Amino acid sequence: MTGQEFESLFARILRVSGYSDVRITSATRDGGIDVTGTHPDGRQVAFQCKRQMAKVGITVIRLLLGSMRGEYIDMIPCIVTTSELTKPAFEYAQNEGVRIIDRPVLINWLEAFVS
Repeated sequence: MTGQEFESLFARILRVSGYSDVRITSATRDGGIDVTGTHPDGRQVAFQCKRQMAKVGITVIRLLLGSMRGEYIDMIPCIVTTSELTKPAFEYAQNEGVRIIDRPVLINWLEAFVS
């Protein structure tokens, strides 16, 4: 599965989970944001998707937060990964209010998606 296929699958999972206005951003001009959507409670969320085996490091979280400007400034930042975050990345994300959807959470969503 390519990164773009992962983004597409994640967007479908969001729709099934009750998100609305789900959009996959342009691959060449996304600024690090891959998918956006509106949570069922009305909050807008910007997702950065990382399909990789290696743990996601703190640099990725910093880049995500740097992307939260312009059209994404009022959205909640969220990292989505098929892996996990390093301990420093996890702690930094938590301190900065970044929502984390890592491998265990993603597996639960996928199980609900195929049910």
